[in-house]
Amino acid sequence: MNVGNANSPFIYAIVNPCMNLNNNHKIDNFIIRNNNLKAILMGILLSAAATFSLIPSITNGAVLAQDGNNGVVGCANTVKVTISHLPKQSADSSIEVTLFNIGPSDDQGSRIISIPGIGSGHVKVYFHIATVKEYGAIVSGVPNQTEVSPATRLSEAAVCNSESPQSGFLYIPGIGSGSLSMTKVN
Repeated sequence: MNVGNANSPFIYAIVNPCMNLNNNHKIDNFIIRNNNLKAILMGILLSAAATFSLIPSITNGAVLAQDGNNGVVGCANTVKVTISHLPKQSADSSIEVTLFNIGPSDDQGSRIISIPGIGSGHVKVYFHIATVKEYGAIVSGVPNQTEVSPATRLSEAAVCNSESPQSGFLYIPGIGSGSLSMTKVN
């Protein structure tokens, strides 16, 4: 075979790696099968190595989630939220919300909360560091609610350092006004 202007068997071997050696098909076929087998075995080993290398990072993630630190930047890993004094509310409603770090200056968590006499909805708690460190909570998805509630905001000191729960004004559009308190659980 003439590849370009070169008549070198070396060039021919590079261009045609499946060339017959002395017209012996058995040698050629054996090499091809052997290389295919090697490729398959290497693929299996790489898959197994990747799988087993992920196991420690998965278990470390589970341990971090269980150790209670969650990487939060605020003072609380878990906050107890209590909603009270809403129109038609028959009893106070409380839920513990676990916070997780979502950025260099932000923590966030959410839970479903049941408000007796009104129904269930979502409460989202966040912590944000700006000019002041503050916790906030918004309520959404409550039956007859027409839009997401404006945030009820409390200072970090009110949530984490107070001996008694500190509450703020809560307004749920379509429901009415009440109060929302947040206290540090851990």
